[in-house]
Amino acid sequence: MSTETPAKVRTDALVGYLGDHQAGALGGEDLAKSLAERNTQYPALSEIAKDIADDRETLERLMQRFDSEGSIMKQAGAMTIGKLAESVFGAASDSEKSLKFLRQIEVLKMGVEGKLCLWETLQEIENTDERLGGYDFERLAGRAKSQIQALGDVQLKLARKALLD
Repeated sequence: MSTETPAKVRTDALVGYLGDHQAGALGGEDLAKSLAERNTQYPALSEIAKDIADDRETLERLMQRFDSEGSIMKQAGAMTIGKLAESVFGAASDSEKSLKFLRQIEVLKMGVEGKLCLWETLQEIENTDERLGGYDFERLAGRAKSQIQALGDVQLKLARKALLD
């Protein structure tokens, strides 16, 4: 007979973790929508922006199970960082636009890589708390991997355009 206590979610830690990712998702969603609207020659960006919005909504539904709406301060900070990425990387002469766009794509890609970490982490602990049940974290992780691949494809096209004569 095992006397080992089953693992239990530290709710306060999980709520903080989810809130961090929610804040990042808000900033990423804003950046993705802006990039998709300004760069229609890359249709994958529009689909990625929609997926990021859907993933944020999924995350927020999960947070509600833990009676959390996230931190207004974290959300404001993430939105500020997203706007900063747009303005700093976006204000460029015509000769610099490809390089600025490349940097924005890389920022967005890093955010999606963070989201992949979220889904993989939740998949790892999903059996420790019933409130984590009912989500297909494996599918969500697979979608994040697809987004990373699509952003990587755009990134490589832009790299050639931005960095080569």
